[in-house]
Amino acid sequence: MLALIPSASADSLSYSISLQYDSGKLSLKSIDLVAAASPMKTADGVYTARIISFKGETLYQTSFNINLGKFYSLPVSKNSAMRNDSAASSSVSLLLPYYPNAKSVAILKNGETALSIDAGRFSACNENSICDAAEGIDSCPQDCTCGNGKCDANENYNTCSKDCLAISKQGSALPIIPILAVAGTIALIAIAYFIRKNSEVKRRK
Repeated sequence: MLALIPSASADSLSYSISLQYDSGKLSLKSIDLVAAASPMKTADGVYTARIISFKGETLYQTSFNINLGKFYSLPVSKNSAMRNDSAASSSVSLLLPYYPNAKSVAILKNGETALSIDAGRFSACNENSICDAAEGIDSCPQDCTCGNGKCDANENYNTCSKDCLAISKQGSALPIIPILAVAGTIALIAIAYFIRKNSEVKRRK
């Protein structure tokens, strides 16, 4: 499914979610990534679908209802038409907009989480401040941009001095100030050692 991401913009991708309702409980039947635009969000449903990022932020929210009305085959008898029966189970299909940094989709009822759906396997940006192998500046600028506090594999002191203060032989970022402090301490110890040795030599003479 991730192969869809490079070939389509985020605006034309959606999560296709199929839910099963059974006696008041919701369960996930399937979740897929499809090349389709999601419908406009609404705010008048009993249930709420909320897309949540890896940082816990709400990226998108919409409401929906579950149709529990019974359907009768034709011809419908007079008694059936007059009854107001409700089904105990039903299927629900949702089409929600895709977000590269989405971690989960929460389904809520009356403010309480009724179902949590993992969407992380479709994500292109896990917002961990590290430019991982599957991430790039286009798909995850918050992790792959100079200034994220990490000296990433595609950065060095020349291209991003604020993240790569100094580079060791192994290529890991090392702060300059601690290096100078250690070097200064070693130098002071060496000077003190030689002064002490010279003093001992002079006393022996």
